[in-house]
Order: sequence, then C-alpha cells, then structure tokens
Amino acid sequence: MLFSNIVKDSNFAMGEDMTAATKKPRSAKKPTAPAAETEPDPQQLSLNDVAKQFGGVHVSTVWRWGHEGVCGVKLRLFRIAGRRYATQADVDEFKAALEALDDPEPETRPPSVANARAAKKNKHAGRELDAVGI
Repeated sequence: MLFSNIVKDSNFAMGEDMTAATKKPRSAKKPTAPAAETEPDPQQLSLNDVAKQFGGVHVSTVWRWGHEGVCGVKLRLFRIAGRRYATQADVDEFKAALEALDDPEPETRPPSVANARAAKKNKHAGRELDAVGI
C-alpha cells in the first residue's frame, strides 16, 4: 500500500526510468593531449638498477638505504610518478661514504644506532657491577 502511494505521488509515468531524471547531464570531455612517451633519463637509475650495482642486494634494501640510511649515511632518492630513482652521481657518493665508514679512525666514523645501544647497555651493566661491588 505504501508503494502505491509513492508511485501516485511521483511525477513519473509507469515504466519511465526514474534515474534518468535525477542524473546530471554529462559535460563534454575536454580533449586531452596524447601522453608523451617518457623514456627514463640515462642518469635516472631505478632501485632495481642500484641494487644490481651493489651485487644484487634486494630492492627493499636500497629503499631502506634511501629512507633510513646506513650508519647515518643516506642514499639520495627522488620520485617521479610515484617511483623512486637515484642518479649515478648519488650512488657513487653513497658508495664513497660507505667506504669512508670502513676507515679505521673512529673520529671520522659517524656513530651508528647499534653502537649507541651497545654503549648504553655497557654503561648500564657497569653501574650494576659497581653496585654489587665487582
């Protein structure tokens, strides 16, 4: 009974499409320029290309180097259309910085997070030993 009241009260004739009256007319689409074919710049190295230069490490490792770094040294990455790339110059700079970390002189080596945690644990253990009298 309720449905018949709705149909009687509406301005639509039986069988007429009700959604056609409620839809907005579509505007004509603007013509778009054809997508320019973008070939990667030879200077742009994908994360996969960078991984191959480091002996086939996983791509996730290269991504982590760009976001977290290694012992305070980060690989400079940039994004194009949601993908990350590095330049050959940035990769060479990153390699040089990693080689500098192998320098035996501790003054030139930046402290790593792991070294800081170990130092904190050692300090805490030293306090416990001093409290016990050892």
